[in-house]
Amino acid sequence: MILRMIKKTKLKKSYFIVALISIFMLSALVPNPVIGSESPFTPEASAGPYKAALMIGGDETDYGFSYVAIEAIEYLNDTLGWEISITRSVQYTDMYRVASEYGDAGYDVIFMVGGMFIEISYFSGIADIYNETLFVQIPGLNQWVPAPDNVVGLHPSFQTEGHYLAGVLAGQMTETNRLAVVFGEWYEYLAMEFYAFNAGVESVNDEAIVYSRVAGDWGDIALGKQITESLIDTLNVDIVVQVADTTGRGVIAACVEADIIVIGTVGDQYVLAVDNTMTSIGMNTTLLMEIVAQRIENGTAMDVLGGTSWDLNIGNYLYPYHNYDAIIPQSVKDVVDNAIEGIANGSIYVPRKDTLNSPIDTIPDTPTITTTNKTIAVDNINLMWASSTGTDTYRVYNGDIEIGDTNSTTTSLNIEFEGNGTYIITVTSENFRGVSAKSESITITVDPDFIEPSDPPVIPGYSNAILLFTLIATIGIMVYVTKKKSKLF
Repeated sequence: MILRMIKKTKLKKSYFIVALISIFMLSALVPNPVIGSESPFTPEASAGPYKAALMIGGDETDYGFSYVAIEAIEYLNDTLGWEISITRSVQYTDMYRVASEYGDAGYDVIFMVGGMFIEISYFSGIADIYNETLFVQIPGLNQWVPAPDNVVGLHPSFQTEGHYLAGVLAGQMTETNRLAVVFGEWYEYLAMEFYAFNAGVESVNDEAIVYSRVAGDWGDIALGKQITESLIDTLNVDIVVQVADTTGRGVIAACVEADIIVIGTVGDQYVLAVDNTMTSIGMNTTLLMEIVAQRIENGTAMDVLGGTSWDLNIGNYLYPYHNYDAIIPQSVKDVVDNAIEGIANGSIYVPRKDTLNSPIDTIPDTPTITTTNKTIAVDNINLMWASSTGTDTYRVYNGDIEIGDTNSTTTSLNIEFEGNGTYIITVTSENFRGVSAKSESITITVDPDFIEPSDPPVIPGYSNAILLFTLIATIGIMVYVTKKKSKLF
């Protein structure tokens, strides 16, 4: 699926529009290479003065994306002897400047950790300017989005397996059958994480509902707390996954106050809520950076990684259960372990689904067809309908038979009919919650002998002649009236 992937973001609007249009137009092109998983190299001392830079939107206090990225780059320094530099809490207005300064300083690699950097790494042109520096975007975009030759993006599915496993665990542990995931933003990789978690829940509990909420901010603790309190108070949610960096600290605080379960992400966030954190979804950023460093050292980084979407599965595990180890029944743990085995042997498929927007809580409204009943002589027609909020897919039916479908952004479909006759056409809206009722039907009759009513023939100068005649007649009437009045007096 093409990236509908640069989704509600903090990106500047101009780049957002360019990126979104580019992604949809490139759906028919040959994809970038997808680099699969690699085994870690045996660490060796650095043979040269290699330099690695890290740009992050937060800092160590999130115990998440930023925390594990700092751990990883420090590993390059401690184990491989690399020179490193870290720029924390990079603001949007400073991204280009910071990256340029690292490029000017001759850094071998710049790791950009966080979806907010996609604008700079992929679309700003900075990679072309510093073409001897490798830019590593964590996470990046999928293989259908062109990447500069010196940019490698971590494939957005990097943590779907971990989220699926968390869903298997949470789906068994919920008591209210109401769960939620709170995000900082909605990017392609976050959409994949949500649907993977939901799939894990559904695999063990078909009565549970998983809600999603997008804060629109990675650094607002108060907002995270407010969103989570609403989920608890109004929807009776009893397990929350936070994928919101610093905003997630507010999510965790609300879970602690309400004494419900929270699941962390990326780092082991047990330390933030020891009595409420059931587990965290892991991410081995150190492995990724180690492989990159070794590729740079042996001179293969640009050739092997550059211009690719790197399908490196570094988020396929859960951290320990800690205090919940004695609370979680062994039967529940066994189901999680079986899911791990099933993913490994291919008997369980973890979906890699993304949608342009976060899913709504309900089934979408029934769409309205705007094309009217008609008879046509040809065997096709462009059917059109009004959009329906929260829709992932529209499906078009002739009677009870589906004859086509479109994605959430397309509200028309060219229908080719199989022969003469009358067709009863309806449309439904669908999202992962379910399918709407069918729309009011329209009737399309295909009759090759039908002749479309034609407009009256256009005679050259006809309109001008009518206008001239009317003008002359008006003048004549005025002259006549004037003469009649003069005779009276």
